Amino acid sequence: MPLSPKPISTICLCVAIASIWIPAVQPALADIIHFKDGMRTICDGKAWEEKDEVRCEHEGGVLIYPRAEVQSIEKTVPLETLLEAHPDAPPVAPAEAPAASTTETPPPAAA
Repeated sequence: MPLSPKPISTICLCVAIASIWIPAVQPALADIIHFKDGMRTICDGKAWEEKDEVRCEHEGGVLIYPRAEVQSIEKTVPLETLLEAHPDAPPVAPAEAPAASTTETPPPAAA
């Protein structure tokens, strides 16, 4: 018995939503390379040292920098790892937006 178009469209919608949602729940890592001249590179993934070079995963490839130009590599940790290591930590509240300021304009003077 062939499937009606409605179940097929529902299946397609579910697959489309899952393909967007699943990558979003992956732990995000973004190591940061700090250079001696004050610049920095934010990697898409990890950064590591190899011989006299510093390598960085970026946009599906690997960027390579001379180690002599790098001041430091800032390693990041996924939020999930931090929460597992500190289960008693209080939940983090989102930052509150500053209250909108309103200025009243006085009424025009009577002529």
